[in-house]
Amino acid sequence: MEKAAPIAFTCTMCGRCTRHCPVEIRTADMVKKLREELISKGIYPGAFAEIVRQVKEKGNPYGEPPSSRSLESVLEKAEFG
Repeated sequence: MEKAAPIAFTCTMCGRCTRHCPVEIRTADMVKKLREELISKGIYPGAFAEIVRQVKEKGNPYGEPPSSRSLESVLEKAEFG
């Protein structure tokens, strides 16, 4: 199953494979299920682990403190041209 991980996590799940498949195999559905199985077994790219850690610790995938994500903070940083 580990050998399938690179395919599972590089697929964009755009559906193009299904559109071009003569028998309309729903590839994205298969990839989604494969991802779920891999993740449940702890097999995923290292970047995913970092994202999960940041969501757990900071409440967002970017690792930023909540105060930097307030509307006021975002508007202060925004450049209106």
